[in-house]
Amino acid sequence: MNSKELIERYQTGERDFSGVDLSGIDFDELNPSLDNIINLSGANFTGVNLSHANFSYTNLNNANFSNANLAGANLTYVLLLHAIFENANLTRATIYSEFLSSAIFKSANLHQAIIKDWCKDYDKGVMKLCNYAALCGTDLELANLSNVNLKSACLEGAILLQANLQNANLDKAYLNYANLIGADLTGASLKDALLEGITYSPETIFPEGTDFSKGYLIAAGVDLSIANFEYLEHKFLHLRGANLSQANLRGVKSFGNLENANLSGADLTEADIRRTNLRNANLSGAIFSGSLEHTDLRGANLTGANLNEADLSKALYSPETIFPPDTDLSKAYCICPGSNLRNADLSGLDLNGCNLIWLNLSNVNFTNANLQGAILIGTHLEDAELDNAIFCNTIMPDRTIRNDNC
Repeated sequence: MNSKELIERYQTGERDFSGVDLSGIDFDELNPSLDNIINLSGANFTGVNLSHANFSYTNLNNANFSNANLAGANLTYVLLLHAIFENANLTRATIYSEFLSSAIFKSANLHQAIIKDWCKDYDKGVMKLCNYAALCGTDLELANLSNVNLKSACLEGAILLQANLQNANLDKAYLNYANLIGADLTGASLKDALLEGITYSPETIFPEGTDFSKGYLIAAGVDLSIANFEYLEHKFLHLRGANLSQANLRGVKSFGNLENANLSGADLTEADIRRTNLRNANLSGAIFSGSLEHTDLRGANLTGANLNEADLSKALYSPETIFPPDTDLSKAYCICPGSNLRNADLSGLDLNGCNLIWLNLSNVNFTNANLQGAILIGTHLEDAELDNAIFCNTIMPDRTIRNDNC
């Protein structure tokens, strides 16, 4: 298929080109320019071989390139608003785009890629090529950015979780508040780079001599009181036992382990803490809003917490959980003796060692739940959904021990 045929099929309404070999396709023959942008917005190129393809001056907004081979591809002067490059091969690709920060490059291979921003010269009122990459807030989790020139790049708030930045040029890069948890920066150059507010873990590898004193070490037991993580995307924060008292956690996305953590007085306004483990956490005086769906509050202390705008639907609690007076728990799940959990949605929850003796669990959704060591003696499991649930040393209703996953 050549570029002309692809455009014709697109114009007739076709959007799904997955599985088609488009290697070497060249849109230059259509004479594209700033005044003649080719429209392929929303096209599905999942898994397509696009090696050395020339997409210059193409609208690829919302296009899906997941698992595509774009090695050596020419993506100069393209529109990439909300484009998806998850697990794509972009080795040695050239990317000039105005909307890079909204694109998703999770697990993408960008080894030796050339990345620059296509921006507006407000003095002349025209678009021009800038000598930096605008990747502020971009999802680059697990991406391979080894040997990439990111000098002066904007990576503020970027998700570089477990990213490979070996030998990358990050001189004068703006990395403030970037998530570098588990990232490998071996051999990277960070001369005059800004690293204020970065988050990193014991697994993060920095070049020798890097000053990360203005960042935050994310590890169990660390003291992050008074820390400011407002509206940062910190996936999989594992802060078991950490001191986050008075911390500004507005808008933070966690989905991690905060068991036994001290969050007293913390501001969790608009924070997405669904499915977060807050067992035995000190949440006294904390401020919540939004959904706490599947949040584990067993044994937590919420004395004086502000729950006025919080939704406790499907949250888990126990007799030991302390709530402010008059808290509406009508839609929450109490893991308590005699509780009726019929029709409850407990999918994906960690119920390791949970005592569920004599509870009514009929029609409960346990899909992907961890039932390791759970005690189910005398429970009613009629029509319960148990697909992919983890059983190891699990005591079943008839007192037999189930070890499917040990």
